[in-house]
Amino acid sequence: MKKRTAARRFSLLVVVILIMTFVSESVMSVSAAGTKADWVNSDKYDDLEMYQIGDLEVYYSNHFFLKPSTTYDPHLATVSMVATDKSGAFSTIKEGATKEEIDQWCLDQPAKLREFFMTIGFEDFDTNLDYINRTAFDSIGVAAASREVIDPDTKETFTLIAVVPRSGSYFREWSNNIWLGDGTESDYMHEGWYKAANRMNSYIKEYVNTKNITGRVKLWMAGFSRGGATVNLAAGLLDNKLDKGEAVFDNGATLAHDDIFAYTFEAPQGANVNSKTVKSPKDAIYNNIWNIINPNDLVPKVAMSGFGFTRFGTDKFITTYFFDPEGFENNRWVFKALYDSIGGNLNDYKADNFQMYGTTVGTMTKNISATIGATLAGTIVAGGYTASKLDWIKKDDTKAGYDSNIACTILLEELVEQLGSREEYAQKIQPGLRELMKLVMVDQDGQMSQNIKDLLKDLPLAVVYCSLASKISPKLSEEVGASYARAKGNELLNLSSGMYQPFIKAVLGTWNNKPNELISVAKQMSEIFQNHNTYVTIAHMMAQDSYYIDRENTKGRGLFLVPLRDSAEMFRVSCNGMNDNSLWLGDTQQVVRLEGTKWGKSKVVQCDPGYAVGYYSYATNEKTEMFAPLGKRYCVGMKDHSKKCWSHTYEYWVNIQHSSLINDGKIRKQLDYHIASCWLSSDQYWRYYDT
Repeated sequence: MKKRTAARRFSLLVVVILIMTFVSESVMSVSAAGTKADWVNSDKYDDLEMYQIGDLEVYYSNHFFLKPSTTYDPHLATVSMVATDKSGAFSTIKEGATKEEIDQWCLDQPAKLREFFMTIGFEDFDTNLDYINRTAFDSIGVAAASREVIDPDTKETFTLIAVVPRSGSYFREWSNNIWLGDGTESDYMHEGWYKAANRMNSYIKEYVNTKNITGRVKLWMAGFSRGGATVNLAAGLLDNKLDKGEAVFDNGATLAHDDIFAYTFEAPQGANVNSKTVKSPKDAIYNNIWNIINPNDLVPKVAMSGFGFTRFGTDKFITTYFFDPEGFENNRWVFKALYDSIGGNLNDYKADNFQMYGTTVGTMTKNISATIGATLAGTIVAGGYTASKLDWIKKDDTKAGYDSNIACTILLEELVEQLGSREEYAQKIQPGLRELMKLVMVDQDGQMSQNIKDLLKDLPLAVVYCSLASKISPKLSEEVGASYARAKGNELLNLSSGMYQPFIKAVLGTWNNKPNELISVAKQMSEIFQNHNTYVTIAHMMAQDSYYIDRENTKGRGLFLVPLRDSAEMFRVSCNGMNDNSLWLGDTQQVVRLEGTKWGKSKVVQCDPGYAVGYYSYATNEKTEMFAPLGKRYCVGMKDHSKKCWSHTYEYWVNIQHSSLINDGKIRKQLDYHIASCWLSSDQYWRYYDT
């Protein structure tokens, strides 16, 4: 990798977090379309069939909807994920297209989704106007189809309505992702997705009326990414309506809580713990909403938990090495075989190869400050000449076991600190980002692809240069923004307006405080974003779905399904001023060991699979952070070896007892135990914590 490329990826990170993420034949054995298969350890439904959906083979049965929606169904999850994949446009309009050609392109956007539903036996496919018109800042394309189903046991007939919002190729409505709002117009929920969810629910009601649907209705709702966030809020709002005894439809059609089947994939967080008009996001009324999340994906971490955001319903997690090292190898072998069989490029799949990198703030500032001078002098070259010549990014061997989940979590925590309150973000940063998106997200005129290409290529450096210049003065930052745009001949890169200064300040603060996490995520951003890919998620769904596994084609390895996890949450112990640390599982099995010295140096000598440890040495203190999954009892021991080298005999022990996780309505994110610098009067202390 060229150093210039590394610098670009580094500088792109915060832009992507605030802009893009608010938004993002070997194992498979199937029978011919329309025939039954000999299922092994599967639900053997009499109407189960395999259908060819474009380049995918998909299993569908009406029996998926005869179970209560409160029971997670891996088969329904797979076909739901395929539906979301087919909801985006699959072409771009040619440059210079006529109005008639643009109109026709808009009308063709739902074509793949229509084909999907017609193939598996649904009828009356329709969309709202947003889906077939030019996208706008606050639009949301929604499609629906339906079929009558007869329960073979009760002989009852009901109408099954499938509803899928556009989950790709968002164009201008994509910029709505950054519109958190201050909460006043959305009951603290994400304002952009809250309004989209209400529009989606209005369309469902309109569809029922237009198609003259009466009697019992069951809803099948599915969405990916922005579409997933919309489905999550839409289903949550419906659950609250039903919980209050209110009717969803006004024409005699009925809908019950157990008849809402909501599946979301890699959905950002749009619900909020501060909402007043709805029940707490983890209340039992949302137990019909299932959110499938890859912990190593950045997108589901926004909008940030630090602003109170979360998701309605139950999160289920794809296996990662940190949370399930025992099941990881088998899961990834199955996933990769399936991904390859559906057309994924395994040679390009590097999402699991995360590595921590680092540099010092001083080195970073020195190397890029020279580029600022070149920018002002008008001699800037592509990528910045100093960044292309100097080797200032190294592997960070002071940290072990980190994955993108840990690095992104730390980074987003810091970003929340720099952004301040949600209200400050809405007032100071949100308007500037919206204006930027207006320039970039030009759709249906042949320019958007080039605009995004230019954005990803040069805008990150513009942000970094302006951020560093702002360290001197806001005026210099504005001059650098204008100079950079002139040097590149692209006004999209002009960040000289004062509206961008709060954003630039937040970037600089994040850079100053968490440089290694910033670099690590930026340098491997393309690999991290491989987790946010519809075909990757489809393969993960197939890997925990017995319909898609041929046990006779396992090459003697003994294939076992690795179901989605019910929890993928960690706790962090922060030890300030003590650099000789250990973490025990229980009080006997050492899983993490950091060896410190009296001169403030430290090295990782042990980090077992499923754990992570990092050591930081700042000018004023040392800090160790140890990460472990929830649900077990841990002991932490530490010694001070550095600030007072003669006091290295002082020890501090913490016994942390984690109760088992239950769905009790509490929001359990990352639990922190910050252990401050302390000088103890005794050699050993025990302290008990119960979560």
